[in-house]
Amino acid sequence: MPVLVMKFGGTSVAKPENWAVIAKLAKARLKQDKPGDKVLIVHSALSGISNRLEALPDQALKGDVSAEIAAIKAVHLDFAEAAALDGSTLLASPFETLDRLTAG
Repeated sequence: MPVLVMKFGGTSVAKPENWAVIAKLAKARLKQDKPGDKVLIVHSALSGISNRLEALPDQALKGDVSAEIAAIKAVHLDFAEAAALDGSTLLASPFETLDRLTAG
């Protein structure tokens, strides 16, 4: 059973309404394929998040990363709110991990 991998990232996953487009693309592809074929959707970080994460080590060496961590969390919480999701609950564990890893 063949699997088609469709990768999206950055601005294409930055807003919940873009996920409707991704779903349409995946469904359209499934209709083209043979029964039993699969589509695997892979996505990278929301727009701007990879750059913020890459900047964390340098900022940590300079002292305080709290503003950057707050910005990363805000992007995700804003996305969750726009998607009508409870971001605080859904993201609690990843946010705790981020806090722990950046605590020094």
